[in-house]
Amino acid sequence: GDSMEPRIPEYATIAVDKGIENIRDGKIYAFRHDDLFRVKYLSRLPGGRVKIKSHNEAVYPEEEASLEDIQVIGRVFWWSVLD
Repeated sequence: GDSMEPRIPEYATIAVDKGIENIRDGKIYAFRHDDLFRVKYLSRLPGGRVKIKSHNEAVYPEEEASLEDIQVIGRVFWWSVLD
């Protein structure tokens, strides 16, 4: 989708480092949240919570979730768009 535009355009191909599952605040991660596959900025919060932030904040408001409710797949380190 367009939630990470203009940083990561819709339909971009992304590369994910599956060896990095520990959240470093403000980095982009691929993760499962309930039954959704998502790509967003993640930041740890007190109390076992995580902040989920889109780049396109005007359309997609910031969210919070329990760390138990997400499964980090890995950190996004590269993306590309072929037209």
